[in-house]
Amino acid sequence: FDLQGTPSVAAFGMRRLDETARDVQYFCDSYCPDARLRLSPDASPIRGDLAGLPPAVFTVGTEDALIDDTLLMYSAWRAAGNQGWLDVWPDGPHGVGHYGVHAETTLGAACRARVHRRIGRFLDDLAPDVHPKP
Repeated sequence: FDLQGTPSVAAFGMRRLDETARDVQYFCDSYCPDARLRLSPDASPIRGDLAGLPPAVFTVGTEDALIDDTLLMYSAWRAAGNQGWLDVWPDGPHGVGHYGVHAETTLGAACRARVHRRIGRFLDDLAPDVHPKP
């Protein structure tokens, strides 16, 4: 959410759970080669006006180099008046529950189940006639 980089990316170093700090830098350089443009909300959405955006679920593991991005974006999302939920998964790397080392573990399954429940509740509240509650 911030291509300038957050402290957790710098602190992550060369540990490889899914990505290293160097990998994150490579992705940022590839996506937005001009470092000056990384200050733009078009490249780093956390720097933009977040008011009036739809509800969002933020999911991150404590072993994710991008944990600060997620925590900061969740805080900015809520400060802008948007509905949001945050789940932080102990020992979870980037992509916890979706791919990588925890795609098929108990931790990954728990993460996916929670995300699916949140989405289901949101859809039920949005269209109660389509998805009637038992």
